[in-house]
Amino acid sequence: MIAATAVAAGAWLGTAYAGTARLGDVSPGPNGWTNRSAPDIILGVDNVSGLKHYTVSIDGRAVTDHVERRGDGLAVVGIRLGDGRHRVSVEATAAGIFGGEIRRSWAINVDTQPPALRVAGVPRGWLRSRTLRLRGLTDAGSQVEVRAGAGVARTRAAGDGSFEIDLQLADGSLPLSVTARDRAGNTTSSSTTLRVDATAPAIDLHAPSTALTSRPLLSADISDTNGVAARRVTLDGSRFQLDRRPPALAEGVHYLKVWARDRAGNETRRTAGSWWTAPSGWEEPR
Repeated sequence: MIAATAVAAGAWLGTAYAGTARLGDVSPGPNGWTNRSAPDIILGVDNVSGLKHYTVSIDGRAVTDHVERRGDGLAVVGIRLGDGRHRVSVEATAAGIFGGEIRRSWAINVDTQPPALRVAGVPRGWLRSRTLRLRGLTDAGSQVEVRAGAGVARTRAAGDGSFEIDLQLADGSLPLSVTARDRAGNTTSSSTTLRVDATAPAIDLHAPSTALTSRPLLSADISDTNGVAARRVTLDGSRFQLDRRPPALAEGVHYLKVWARDRAGNETRRTAGSWWTAPSGWEEPR
């Protein structure tokens, strides 16, 4: 009989303890951030129906009249707060044998202003590199995201607001955006168009290493996805037009040189040295 009574008493105590109101998680959390000037401040409460009495204050000012039941907790609504740090305090009494006074106090931060953003390193003309390096300044601790085409890179600003970030790129005309997001979730963005060409023109020379004629046909394929802006061809230092036969040249080594530049300024040079000789009895092409 005594054992049964003890078991029943233990079960009752367990039930009483489990049903006691207890303060749970809060949102914004301790030292958390919000970008709303009148944020909903949520206080989770286990067994909220077990609260007999509660008061809530912000920065020492009573705001209990602005508290409403919301699900398994309480919510402070409709209180406008200035940008900066604020302290939320809750005092409550829980009913039951395990009840009593409950206290909770924590700080939240309000920031409704978008972060500053200054970016350096964006080229005004063509970028002749597959790597874009940007530097800049924003609010301390802000996350910085850079997007260009399919490329994405992220970093976090240092304590003084400075940041440096590299982004790998493909050739082409790419929309570039830089976005700073501060700890409260405010964002500032900057955008432009980036022109990338890190590929030099391709030159394929067609000149024999040994020619049995003093007037071989000389040619070259010159191409670039961005377009060839300029080219220069010389034969033994003199200007020469491709896809033609030169005047009869003396026996020996002669040099064909081709230079090309694309619209972005990338350059390519190719040189072919050929030994030309005309055996006796050879009829030169006309």
